[in-house]
Amino acid sequence: MIAAQVIGNDATITVAGQSGNFQLNVMLPVIAYNLFQSLELLGIGCRNLADHALGGFTVNRESLGAALARQSDSRDGAQSGHRL
Repeated sequence: MIAAQVIGNDATITVAGQSGNFQLNVMLPVIAYNLFQSLELLGIGCRNLADHALGGFTVNRESLGAALARQSDSRDGAQSGHRL
């Protein structure tokens, strides 16, 4: 829902920006309102994601180390077999 609202705000800001004549942009209030609303929504969404979805994650260091070692080994093997 946040993404849909931010996309809508972006479309509104785009249209409002195109509607300005010369240096006088009467649409500036709607641009500011929608920009700040998008910033607020994205901030709330990021905080909720961090608190509720990522908050309980822990790093499995053994699994991570093994995966990195495998990737390093495969990368070294590919580079040693490559000749110019």
